[in-house]
Amino acid sequence: MNPDLDPRLRLVGVGVGVVLIAGYVVAFAGAYAAQPWVTLAAILVIHAAEPFADRSVFVRPVLRRAQMGPAARSILRDAAVLMLVANAAWATGNRERGLERTIAIVVLARFATLLLNVVVRRRVQLALEVRNLGVPQVGLPRPAWLYDDDLPLRLHYVTAVAALGVTLAVGVQNETVGLVSGWVTDAALAVLVVIMLIHLVQSRRHPRAQFQAAVEAAVDALAPRLMLYFSGSADSSYQLTMWLSTLERLGEPSVVVLRERVHLRQLPETAVPIVCVPAATDFMAFGWRSIRVAAYVANVGKNIHMLRERGVRHVFIGHGDSDKTGSFSPFSKVYSEIWVAGPAGRERYLRARVGIRDDEIVEVGRPQLVGIERERAIAPDDAMVVLYAPTWEGWPGDPPHSSLANAGERIVAGLLATPNVRIVYKPHPLTGSVSSAARVANDRVIAMLGSAGGDHTVVTGSSPSLYECFNQADALVGDISSVVTEFLASEKPYLMANLHDLPDDQFRTEFASAAGAYLLRADGSGVEAALAAIRSGDPLRPDRLRTRRHLLGDGDAGDIRPFEQAIDTAAAAAAQLWPDRAELAGTLD
Repeated sequence: MNPDLDPRLRLVGVGVGVVLIAGYVVAFAGAYAAQPWVTLAAILVIHAAEPFADRSVFVRPVLRRAQMGPAARSILRDAAVLMLVANAAWATGNRERGLERTIAIVVLARFATLLLNVVVRRRVQLALEVRNLGVPQVGLPRPAWLYDDDLPLRLHYVTAVAALGVTLAVGVQNETVGLVSGWVTDAALAVLVVIMLIHLVQSRRHPRAQFQAAVEAAVDALAPRLMLYFSGSADSSYQLTMWLSTLERLGEPSVVVLRERVHLRQLPETAVPIVCVPAATDFMAFGWRSIRVAAYVANVGKNIHMLRERGVRHVFIGHGDSDKTGSFSPFSKVYSEIWVAGPAGRERYLRARVGIRDDEIVEVGRPQLVGIERERAIAPDDAMVVLYAPTWEGWPGDPPHSSLANAGERIVAGLLATPNVRIVYKPHPLTGSVSSAARVANDRVIAMLGSAGGDHTVVTGSSPSLYECFNQADALVGDISSVVTEFLASEKPYLMANLHDLPDDQFRTEFASAAGAYLLRADGSGVEAALAAIRSGDPLRPDRLRTRRHLLGDGDAGDIRPFEQAIDTAAAAAAQLWPDRAELAGTLD
C-alpha cells in the first residue's frame, strides 16, 4: 500500500504539522518574553519536525497554501531570534548590534544564494530531455542536490546554525558564540555561491544548441509517423502510462512527447523514444517533420501547441473509454478524429450532440487489454477474489459516478460478510483530491480491511497494476468508469451501484457499461445477493458478453490491428491534404 495514503500516517502527518506550527508560536512567545532557552527549544523542535512536514502529502499542501514554504519559515524563525536579541537585557549596545548584524547578513546571504540558484538553473538546464533516441543526455557535471526543488529546505537547515548560535549566545550571555555561528553559516553559503558561479561560467561554453539539433536529427532519422502527446499535472502520469505497451507493440517507430519534466521521472521503463520539451517556444521551434498523426490522451491547454501544426491528423484517444462526460466532451471538436473502443463510444458522441460527426469517429478497440485473462467457472463454495475499484469523485458539478463516498463502506461490509471472499481494494489515483467525503470514506475502507483480518489487499501505488488486479479477481465492484469497460475484456462478472437511484432498466439504458452488471442499490446494499447469484449460475453472463461486444467491439481484446489500421488511414488522409509535411513543420496556421 502507498504509505502516503495510509490513514494512520495521515494522522501522524497532521500531528507533525501541528507540532511545527506550534513550534513557531512558542519561539515567538519565548522571544517576546526574553526567554532564550524556550526559544532555543522551540527552534530545535521546529527543525526536528521540518523534514517530515515538508514531505508529507497532507501537510505540505497546507503549508504552501498558507505561504509558509521553507524560505518563509526561515524568515519567521530569524524574526523570532531578532526579537529575542532586542528584548534580552544582556544584549545591549555593541553586543545587540553585533548579533543583529549576524542574523541580517545570514538572511541576505540566503536570499542571494536562492536568487543566484534560479539564474544558474535556467542556464545549466537543457531545454530538452530524451530517452531511447540514441542521443547521449549531455549536461554540466553538477550535484543534483544543488539544483533540485529541495534547496530552500536545505538552506533552511544551513542557516539554522546561525539562528541556534545567536539564541544560545543570548542564553549563555556570550556574544562570541553567535558571531562564530554566523561566520560558519556565511562561509557555507559562500561555498555554494562559488560553486554556482563556476557552473554559470561553464554554461557559457555548453553546446546547448548542438544538443537540441542532435535531438531533432535523431527524431528525423527515426521518422515516426505517430506522436503520442502528453501534458498534465504531476499526478496524471497514469493517463499516458496505459498507452506505452501499445506503442511498444506497433510495427513502426513512434515517439512520446512530454511537456513537463515530472512525467519523465515518473514513467516506467519503456523502449519507446521519449522527448520532453517543457517550453512552448522550444516545442514550436522543433520540426517534427515526419509526424502525420498526433494522438492526445487528455484535454489540456498545452495541446494547442501541437494542434496548431498543419500536415498532421490530430486524434483524441483519451485515457479510458467510459460513460463519463469526459468521453463525449464538446472540447473534442478541436480534433480531426475521435478514436473509441467500440460501438458504444460512437453512440455516446452522437447521442450527446456535441458537434462530432459520425465519420470523425473511429473504432479501434482497446489494444492495452492484450494480457487480460478470461473468466473461470465459480462453484457455490469456491473462494472468490473480488476487486473493488471505485472511480474518483470527479470535478464539482460532474454527475455522481463514484460509489466510494455514499456506498463504499456498505459495499465493503457486504463483501466482508460474504464467506470465502478476499477483497482487493484499488481506489482511483485521484481519490480524495476534490471531495473530503471521498477522502474520509477511503480512510474508513482501508481501516475496515486492516481490522478485518484475512488476506485482504489495499493497492494505492502503481504495483500491482490495474490489469494485474483484473487477473487476480473473479469479480469486480466498479463504477461508471473505464475500469468497468476494460474489465469486460475478461468476461468476468461485475457489480455496479445504481447511484442515480433510477429504475434498473433505465439505468442500464442510460449507461451502456451497466447493461451486463449486477446492480446494487444507491447505498451499496445488495452485495451478498449479487455474489450468491454469480455463484449459482451467473445468470447475467449472456448480457455481459453482449455488453462486452458493445463497448469493446467484436474483435479479440487487445488486438492491435484496428489501431494500426487507424494510424495508416489517418496518416494517408494527412498526406493527401498536405503532401509536403517538411515544408509545413513549425509554421503558423
